Formats: sequence, structure tokens, C-alpha cells
Amino acid sequence: MAPDFSVYLDMPFPMKLWNVYRSRALANWWQRKGLVVAPNVTWSGPDSFDYCFDGLPRGGTVFVSTVGVQGDEYRDAITEGMRRMMDKAAPTRVLMYGRTFGFDFGKCEVVSYKPKAFRGKSG
Repeated sequence: MAPDFSVYLDMPFPMKLWNVYRSRALANWWQRKGLVVAPNVTWSGPDSFDYCFDGLPRGGTVFVSTVGVQGDEYRDAITEGMRRMMDKAAPTRVLMYGRTFGFDFGKCEVVSYKPKAFRGKSG
């Protein structure tokens, strides 16, 4: 998977854009070297959806981590971002690290792993 350069809510916009760019740039370089790479999809809020989901392959595999946002107070932001990402990329497979927050992925295959510290939390 592509590297995770987070985009936090309180980050300045240029830094968020830079983090998305460098994750995609490294993934592109690895692909050109012959590796199979799943994009690491990350976002911070509704204002980040356009550039965070731009350029994702349609119908492929994507990686999403929710480890940094495990609390229930993030449920709405996570599920809205997931919905927008699913609409934009229409992935056939999501590699999920952390809570799914009960999100309905439809017919998309989901390979999910919850770290031990979060296995007691639902979704």
C-alpha cells in the first residue's frame, strides 16, 4: 500500500495537499518499478474530499485506516468520507485497518483488521 501521510483537521491546507501528493507520487514511482500498490486513502473533513479522492483508480483496491480516529465522535466524519470515497473510486476491495464504524460497503469486498487495542469496540 502507499505510505500514509496523514491529513489532520488542524493542518494548514498546503500541508494536507502535500501529504496527499507525496503518498500518490511514491505509489506511482513504486508502480513504475513493477510493484502492485494500493492507494492509501486518507481525508480530514468534507473540505478535503475533492483533492483526497481525486485520482483514485476506479474499480480497484484501496487501503483505509481509521486507527487515528477510533472514538464514536468521529463516526459521522468517517462514514461520510467513506461514502464519498466509495462513490468516487467505486473500489472492488477495501483493505481496512481499524474500525469500520458499521459502514455498509455494499458488494465491495472488505478485508478488515482491528488492532488488539481496538478489538473490543464495535464496528
